[in-house]
Amino acid sequence: MKKPDRRIQRTRQLLRDALISLILEKGYDSVTVQEITERANLGRATFYIHYNNKEELLLSNLHEVFDDLKTRYGAPSREQFLAPEQALRTIPFVHALENRDLYRVTLFSEQGTAAIMKGIRQYIADEIQTRMEAVASTGKTQLPPEVVANYLAGAMLALIGWWLEHDTPYSADVMADMYYQLTLPTLSMMLDNP
Repeated sequence: MKKPDRRIQRTRQLLRDALISLILEKGYDSVTVQEITERANLGRATFYIHYNNKEELLLSNLHEVFDDLKTRYGAPSREQFLAPEQALRTIPFVHALENRDLYRVTLFSEQGTAAIMKGIRQYIADEIQTRMEAVASTGKTQLPPEVVANYLAGAMLALIGWWLEHDTPYSADVMADMYYQLTLPTLSMMLDNP
C-alpha cells in the first residue's frame, strides 16, 4: 500500500485547520474559500486541487475523524455492547475531547451545517446498526434496528454536545458511564430479545 504524500497531508491539514478556526470565529455560512486559503497561506488553485468546496473540506475532515473512531473500537462484539470495559465505553467522549473544535463546529453551528450534522448522525447510526446486527440474537426484535441505531446516535451526539457546551463538567469516564446507563436497557432489549 502506497504511503500518502506528506506534502499533500500537510496541505490538507492546513486547509482543515484554517476552516475550523474561521468557523469558530465567524460561523460556517460566513466563511469563504478565499478566507480559508488566506488563513492557510495557500493559493486558491491549491484548494481546488484537493476539494471542490468548503463543504467537501469539512466532510472530508469529519470522515477522517470518525474513521479514526471506528478504528479505536475495533471489531464488534456482544460484550462491547452489553458489558464493555470502561476504557471502551469512554472512547467517544475522549474522541470528542481530542477533537473538541471540530465537534463544536458541527454541533453548535448555525443552519449552514444542518446537512453536515445530519450526515454525522447518519454515519454514527449506520456504524451502530452494523455493529448491532453483527452481534444481535437471531429472531425478531421489538424495534427495527435502524430506529434504535438512530436513537442511540442522536442521544450520543446530544450528550457530547451538552458536555462540550458546558466545558466538560464531568470526566470522559463519567460521561461514558452515564451514557451507558441510559442506553443499556435499549441495547439489552435489542441484543437479547428472542
